[in-house]
Amino acid sequence: MVITGAASGIGAATAKRFAAQGWLVGLADVDEAGIARQADTLGPARCVPLTLDVRHRDQWDRAMEEFGQQNGGRLDLLVNNAGVFTAGALRDMDENDVRRMVDVNLMGVIHGVRAAHSLLAATKGAQIVNIASFLALSGAGRGAVYSATKAAVRNLTEGLAHELRYDGIRVSDLLPGFVSTGFFAGEDRRTKLGATLANAGVKFIDADRVAAAVWDATRRYRLHRTVGGQATLLAAAARLAPGRAHSAIRRISKRLMKAGF
Repeated sequence: MVITGAASGIGAATAKRFAAQGWLVGLADVDEAGIARQADTLGPARCVPLTLDVRHRDQWDRAMEEFGQQNGGRLDLLVNNAGVFTAGALRDMDENDVRRMVDVNLMGVIHGVRAAHSLLAATKGAQIVNIASFLALSGAGRGAVYSATKAAVRNLTEGLAHELRYDGIRVSDLLPGFVSTGFFAGEDRRTKLGATLANAGVKFIDADRVAAAVWDATRRYRLHRTVGGQATLLAAAARLAPGRAHSAIRRISKRLMKAGF
């Protein structure tokens, strides 16, 4: 398997879970030091470090070539996990932050699917799991661009599920709630963001829970999988009472606005 964003958070937890089950894991991330640490933890026999900025197709091509050379051209699973989030009003957001979210969260997935296609198609029973977000179900103010990119990933997953079945590749996604990772720690603004979300009633879930859902996705196919109680409730509301789902997200957006995001 190859997983992007493998240096920390969901990516690191997923890599650890699959390596423990005997998989060879391609650790792909722009953070070279981070994937080196993960490689030391997992052991050289269980992983292939891949320096990769998912925004660039040429880097994807090199990473897939390197991984294929390491294991005879086999790729059973691609997990498109890399993602970035910048909170704020769209009108005030830095252009670079907007572009980065689109390029990492959406184009990174598109590049990955295209670059990995030949390896996946040559591997019987191959799968792609895209990590979207429960915010794909209802756009969030102060997170409109992020929500839009994750909604696009969800729709992309649906389209690819139709398209790639003829190549023998199964495609699905996960829609987790907010995950407790290092993203919400360290910098003052990140810590404040995590605290604001918690005060708004957000229940953070562990990265290990998402990793378990990725593992489950390889065993029992489901096109869309929510992860966490709040994500599951929002999915039900979005389907049965869209107005309530919108109101629930609006309350979070209002807290972010009041907190200065």
